[in-house]
Amino acid sequence: MAKFITGRKIILIAWLGIMIPYFSLVFPVPFFISNNLLEIISAPIFIIFMVLLAPIIVFLFPKISRLLPESLDIWFNNTQKIILILWGAGVLFAWFSLGSIAVYLMDAKYTNASLMPENKFLVKHSCLTAYIHGTILSQDPSMNVYDLKFVDAKPDDSLPETAKQFKPFKLDAYGYPPPFLLFPKLILLFTGNYFSIRAFVGGLSLIFAIFSIFMIAKTLGGIHEKRIYIFTPFLVSTPPMLITIQVGNFHLIAISLCLLIWVYSEKNKFSLSGTLLAIATISKIFPGLLGVLFIIQKQYRIILATIVAAIAICGISYIVFGSKIWHDFIFYHLPHVQTGRALSFMVDGDQNIEFNLSPFGIPFKLAALGIFNFSWNEAKIFGNIFSIFLLGIGIIAGRKKGSPQFRLSTWIALVMFASLRSPFAGAFVILTVSFLLLILVSEVNSIQSIIFFILAYIAFSLPIPVENSKVAIGISFVRILLLYSFLLWIILRKEKAIPY
Repeated sequence: MAKFITGRKIILIAWLGIMIPYFSLVFPVPFFISNNLLEIISAPIFIIFMVLLAPIIVFLFPKISRLLPESLDIWFNNTQKIILILWGAGVLFAWFSLGSIAVYLMDAKYTNASLMPENKFLVKHSCLTAYIHGTILSQDPSMNVYDLKFVDAKPDDSLPETAKQFKPFKLDAYGYPPPFLLFPKLILLFTGNYFSIRAFVGGLSLIFAIFSIFMIAKTLGGIHEKRIYIFTPFLVSTPPMLITIQVGNFHLIAISLCLLIWVYSEKNKFSLSGTLLAIATISKIFPGLLGVLFIIQKQYRIILATIVAAIAICGISYIVFGSKIWHDFIFYHLPHVQTGRALSFMVDGDQNIEFNLSPFGIPFKLAALGIFNFSWNEAKIFGNIFSIFLLGIGIIAGRKKGSPQFRLSTWIALVMFASLRSPFAGAFVILTVSFLLLILVSEVNSIQSIIFFILAYIAFSLPIPVENSKVAIGISFVRILLLYSFLLWIILRKEKAIPY
């Protein structure tokens, strides 16, 4: 039995305890939901069973652990018991946190399993409704998928006829470029049940993120690989990650794509890197800043592949959806973004002002705090100045040299900065910092660095429960300043040797 219990197998159990429930959300849970089987299958019991499959699978197929580095065995053998106990407790907490969200994704009636169940906004909010509703509307040539009348506030909080299936969730506004709808369009070919799709997308998001982390670990190797395997359960179960998975936002997949772009560019797989960059950019726009970095590095084959792939994807979307959706995007949606009409939700209540991490939202925070009488005009100025800043910081990042780990940390910081260019960068956007901390963990080698790492984790991962909305906005403003300073330090710093 002692031979069976090795460090690699314990780490593998920790990973599988997270992954198996989310694999089940991809399949078979959508099948259960579509066939009304949740009445006889208890979501909590099912997810617990999925977690407990982890040690069983490792016991039945022990050779799988050989995918992990042998250094994990040495770490377990040479690490103090108290540290291993704390690590194990952290893994159990990660299983519980992610398992709870899996329960809520499987069956929406378990609101107590959601993150912050006392927060009615988070419980009823689902970004995924916008993606599915936009796809449904795109099937009718007379409809405008960007029409704000669908999401305008109603006295009775009712949903339009085209969105009745989303109840009890509220309808979110669709604001992505037309090609993005190819993703939900593909999903709708298999099922039209929103709750099946909700489980599927939640499961896919985490599994795709774990895959990108695995690929990064294998690419970096050495101490970086070992520590990534050890600390992944903690950093994929941070509140920003949980929020993003719960509300079904595409952001986690977009960041995972950005990580894979780096992996495949390191492997000189230019066509694949360019294709992934095209997918990420035409979906969320902000990854396009990575193109500046590739231009500075003279990675012209990746740029060419990106352009070709983007043209092909846009062409496919034109064939599938027609020209009207492009007309509505250019002549309806973008002008409404410029005037602020499409962004009115940003100032609809103190909570949205607090959640916004974008420079565009800073004037509204200052106005809410009574410091300045700022509004939309000032917000646009802040946004334009930040765009110029992003161009400059992209050029600096493109010139950085050093080890793969050092360049990757710069890469992720740049991606985080780019995602803040959106007029509304919700609290979930900060999940990128979780990936950054996971890469930086290999640099933790002293008491000072441990303290710094813990403080960074607290500042950028944990919510600070405050009843007073003004105080919450003030804390949010301080957190923004800390976040921007931290990211700037990552990009401008010089590399130090890491002991192996």
